[in-house]
Amino acid sequence: LTVDDYAWVTGELLAVAALAAMEQKPQLIAHGRGARRFGASVRSLRMALDRGLPERPGPQGQPRGQWLEHLMDAIERGV
Repeated sequence: LTVDDYAWVTGELLAVAALAAMEQKPQLIAHGRGARRFGASVRSLRMALDRGLPERPGPQGQPRGQWLEHLMDAIERGV
């Protein structure tokens, strides 16, 4: 992801999707915040999370949509 003309925001959004698929919350939040710093819209970030999250409940059994919102909040708050 270090190609000269590669947009940093794209790399961060790809990392968000991949980390969501692996349920790596701390790294996901860090890359989500990086994506926002590089100019990703909330909509783009939500789409990357939605594509990456597995089609099952979250780690504590919460509904998938609730887990997605929890992650979005964590990214925006930096938790």
